[in-house]
Amino acid sequence: MFFKRFCQGLSFLLVMACPAFGHSHPSLDPSHLIGSGILQIYWAKVYTISHYQITGSSPYQDTTVLTFDYLRSVPKDKTIQASLDEFARYSDITEDKKLRWMGYLNIALTDMADGDHAEIWHNSDGSITFYTRDQTSHRFDDAEFAKVFMNIWLGEDTNYPELRQVLLGR
Repeated sequence: MFFKRFCQGLSFLLVMACPAFGHSHPSLDPSHLIGSGILQIYWAKVYTISHYQITGSSPYQDTTVLTFDYLRSVPKDKTIQASLDEFARYSDITEDKKLRWMGYLNIALTDMADGDHAEIWHNSDGSITFYTRDQTSHRFDDAEFAKVFMNIWLGEDTNYPELRQVLLGR
């Protein structure tokens, strides 16, 4: 009970510190696509994930984008738990960081249904922005969180090495 209340309080504080932005992001140019694949866990196809890299002179220069097109319903709490399981693989991530990052995810993520679309933008300034199906965005200025979160799919030690290869265009 204490943990749940703590997380709710932390989420409230994070909402105050990182409000949702009501604007849309630019469209992704197909020429920025690096690779695309399907995350499958056991027999279940969860989502199609695509990796884009924006380079050039735009304000989004050197931005990495992952898009998710859901092939089944995925509850928010399952996504948060899977993310925490990934964070636990890093021995140098403290419990305080995990709690803070769980707060970020509690704010940014939603329940996803079959056919829903979401995007994660790892911006060149080190921040990370989550866009949900209704284009609501949540930006977090935490470079370590951004890197670790993107490494779930793109990192050398990912649990999905074959998918990583496809996403990196190899």
